[in-house]
Amino acid sequence: MRRRRKGFSLIELMIVVTVIGILSAVAIPTYMGIQKRARRSEFKTNLEILRLLEEKAFAERGAYVAGADTAALMAVLPEFKPGDPDKLYYEYSVVVAGPTFTAQATGKPGTSDEGLVFSVDQDNNRVGW
Repeated sequence: MRRRRKGFSLIELMIVVTVIGILSAVAIPTYMGIQKRARRSEFKTNLEILRLLEEKAFAERGAYVAGADTAALMAVLPEFKPGDPDKLYYEYSVVVAGPTFTAQATGKPGTSDEGLVFSVDQDNNRVGW
């Protein structure tokens, strides 16, 4: 009497591996695109907040406030709370020149946006968006 073997054949396993590979090939790029859009929304939101806080500072003090990096900006603009500076994908800074300012978000090293610079000024002119 012949015993029936239990388990999957090699062809069945190859089909499953192929299907998983095809699904991964479609899903991974989509997921990466979603992550990139989420990171980009971080700088857009934070630069808009910085622009509004700078306008508020100008209305209250008669001058814009400068900050060389995210930590410095959080110190001089207490309402600016982008999160833990070590976990952000961008470094934020504000350069003041007389009656104008430019707020910048620069991609941190090791991120997909490393070295990219996005900015907004007092007239809401945007560069890199």
